[in-house]
Amino acid sequence: MWGYATLRTEEQPVFDSVTGALQGRSKELAALGLSNLAWSVAKLAVRNREFVEELVSQSHRALRELNGQNIANCSWAFATLRVADADFFDAVAEVTIQKRSEFAQQNLSNTVWAFAKVQIKRSDMMAAVSERVQRMAADLPAQGIANTAWAFATLNIRDNMLMSALRPHLLRGMSSFQLQNVMNSTWAFAKLSCADSELMARFGQEVSSRLSSLAGGDLTVASWCFASAEHSDTSAMDAMAWDIIKKLDSMSYQDLSNIAWAYAKLAIENHELFDAISGEVIRKVAEFEPQNLAITAWAFATISQPKEKMFEAIAVQSKRKISRFDPQCCANLLFAFGKLTVKNEALLEALAEQVESTVDRFKTLELCNAAWGISKM
Repeated sequence: MWGYATLRTEEQPVFDSVTGALQGRSKELAALGLSNLAWSVAKLAVRNREFVEELVSQSHRALRELNGQNIANCSWAFATLRVADADFFDAVAEVTIQKRSEFAQQNLSNTVWAFAKVQIKRSDMMAAVSERVQRMAADLPAQGIANTAWAFATLNIRDNMLMSALRPHLLRGMSSFQLQNVMNSTWAFAKLSCADSELMARFGQEVSSRLSSLAGGDLTVASWCFASAEHSDTSAMDAMAWDIIKKLDSMSYQDLSNIAWAYAKLAIENHELFDAISGEVIRKVAEFEPQNLAITAWAFATISQPKEKMFEAIAVQSKRKISRFDPQCCANLLFAFGKLTVKNEALLEALAEQVESTVDRFKTLELCNAAWGISKM
């Protein structure tokens, strides 16, 4: 199995036969064998759930015998396979805390990445890993920086000392990073409100120089980073806008709403971009979730772009999905329609009923925005 995984061969029938033959026999493997097998199964995307569950159980049993690399490999493997086994990961956390001095930097970054991937938050382990990583920051490769920062941001753990230790190495090495590592690192700093103007200016240079390599999702992430960090790099954003327009038909509804939000938050009124987005929103509006409907409307209203047909389409879908609108969605949608004085009695009635039925969940500002929007509609 390890050989097939290393070679990345595509012989799926062979994998199925091998995993079938191994089922029930993983308990015969030593610790290293279990680790290698788990890594191979994840690398080959084996979906035999019974076999994977058996591997998790046996790996849990053998954790104390595993070294740092073995633990990281097993954690990475099961997270990659989306096996969020709380007992296994809790045991990994305990062993990692105890053995963290034995972990190489890549093992630490892969382990915290795994916890973030399965959304299991062990703050005590993350703090222990942070302390160790800070001492090793100068030796972290690009992927180690990206995985570590991404994990802490995904689990919403703001560790200022860790981010400060990673920052100079990100700034210095960004030009040599692979694109995914640039995006993941900067996204993490922006999400944790640690992205200062120097870092974002460096990111802007990197985005501009690699523009032809950015896929639609990368353009969305870059836009979001600039907006979240409140860094208005108009040169980079204008250059990105033209590429976004070219790639809009391949973008998801989340991409559309996030890009509109980012440009509106930074008050960048690129009319060609918003014209193109509005047409794509109309085409894909049935796919939009309530949050995306509301934030898209908010974005267009914020920069005073009254796209009549788009707002009609948003109104129809919002009315259909009104029972799933939370207070923030209601407030944003009412603000948007109110600011542009878009009259839609059917939507207004539906929103008013939703506000009334959920009024006890509204924050003060949300109530104010909702009331103001109702008065304008």
